[in-house]
Amino acid sequence: MTFYRKMHLFSLSPLVMFLLLLTLSSCYSSRKLAPEAEATPVAPSLLWKISGNGLDTPSYLYGTVHIIPEELFFWPEGVGEALNNTSTITLETDMLSRSSLKLLWYTLRGKLYMRNDTTLDMLVDSQAYQEIVQAFIKNNPRNEELLLYMINRLKPIFTSQFLHTFEMEGKGKTLSYERELAKIASEFGFKLDKLERISEVLGILDSIPYRHQAKLLVESIRTPQDSTEVLYKLYRQQDIEGLHRLIIQEADSKPFVHWLLHYRNRMWIPRMERQMRKGPVFFAVGAGHLAGKNGLIALLRKRGYRVTPMRKRVKF
Repeated sequence: MTFYRKMHLFSLSPLVMFLLLLTLSSCYSSRKLAPEAEATPVAPSLLWKISGNGLDTPSYLYGTVHIIPEELFFWPEGVGEALNNTSTITLETDMLSRSSLKLLWYTLRGKLYMRNDTTLDMLVDSQAYQEIVQAFIKNNPRNEELLLYMINRLKPIFTSQFLHTFEMEGKGKTLSYERELAKIASEFGFKLDKLERISEVLGILDSIPYRHQAKLLVESIRTPQDSTEVLYKLYRQQDIEGLHRLIIQEADSKPFVHWLLHYRNRMWIPRMERQMRKGPVFFAVGAGHLAGKNGLIALLRKRGYRVTPMRKRVKF
């Protein structure tokens, strides 16, 4: 499985994916494993308690998957307890109403397209381009002319996510942990907060060269889909260390790991601290952000917090 699919499942904001549905320099050697692999292993748990370092009450950190087949969706034991002990649910980005999303789309739509009249057929050879086109037509045969225009103009990372969304929808009903938590917040009166603005995410994506995005897009088209099942299995086993290893060992994923994981993790830590000082928070972020020496668990521990797993072992 390519890094694109992993990041779609465990890191990229579901709001970015929803925007897509409203339309929506270099390579690194695979011989060198990222230093991230040297990090101290963490327990297999999706739910972690954050305490100490002057906090009056503990907060909680939960690793999500942004899109999962309905039959595989589950809440780990302890989530109910954690929510009962908090007053705020904080997600990666805004979970807005459909009308607000449409307004946001009109405001930000220019950021979804490549600059300087760059098009996808400039970045890949003709064979690869035709493979991408055929993959889209297969999954969405309607509005072919509009679709081809979008494919050619969208930043390749969005093209990949758009295609993967089509593929997931074709396999049956899916759920999003973020959407479910937003529903819980609305129904039970939790304050709903965020760690970043969608404009910040789009700005971060601009730091990844188009040619690098296009290369991984082609790889995602040519990679068998079966390995998605491995990721879901690891998630249901709450093996965040295994998920993290899969992400970092990809040959060409280094810029994505830096910008979409490490950079955002470091940006989030002071924001998490400010929110926790005001009261107990239930943080829900992609599970790929938790493990590793640059993961949120390690970064919080470096700041002096006790971060402990809440998992009680469950066999599936």
